[in-house]
Amino acid sequence: MSVQPPNAASGVKPASASVFQPPAVVFDRDICSSLEAGEPREWLVTNGIGGFASGTLAGVLTRRYHGLLVAALKPTAHVQVEYLGSRSDAVELPISQVAPAIFTSDASGRGQAAVINQDGSLNSTAHPAPRGSIISIYCTGEGQTNPPGVDGKISDAILPRPLVPVSVKIGDITVVPAYAGGAGAAIAGALQINVKIPDSIAPNNLVPVTIQIGAAVSQPNVTIAVN
Repeated sequence: MSVQPPNAASGVKPASASVFQPPAVVFDRDICSSLEAGEPREWLVTNGIGGFASGTLAGVLTRRYHGLLVAALKPTAHVQVEYLGSRSDAVELPISQVAPAIFTSDASGRGQAAVINQDGSLNSTAHPAPRGSIISIYCTGEGQTNPPGVDGKISDAILPRPLVPVSVKIGDITVVPAYAGGAGAAIAGALQINVKIPDSIAPNNLVPVTIQIGAAVSQPNVTIAVN
């Protein structure tokens, strides 16, 4: 993977020294509309639990590991960084077999969950989910599935299901989902959970939600809006 230092030429704006923030990357129309300029510029986003997405600015997949969501299915991974043609030593890192995480609307891993209401609207304070309705929660980190997951594979007619039990906690109530498995024609590692919101949940725009897969629980500070 090619990495450029943060400078004006690369379009990377360094973060403040007092507060850590990921660098913001800005490319103009000339670069984004040019295959020659966009192909060598690569991007990589990790989820902190072994999975990642990567590609090129031009949308051309030039490496075997490029993919919109590459799930981590092996117990260890070898990580190596390349810069200006030089490669670091490979480092072996352990990978959790199960590490659930809920996608959020701003991709921060906190705040409003990436949830579709029963009527097809995106869950938000403007469109809260009614109590007793079914919501679809989008997440990842379910580990191996049946049929077995394959890195980069698009789900087909037989949607993969996690091998270990899945439950959802909405507020302080634990609910068994009606469905937990592949999210339609999504890439392996994308998990959809359909669950009914308990009638006893008090209406609120910040109702906490977590998922549990096996003994592992998703990140805190994720919410949904309920009326």
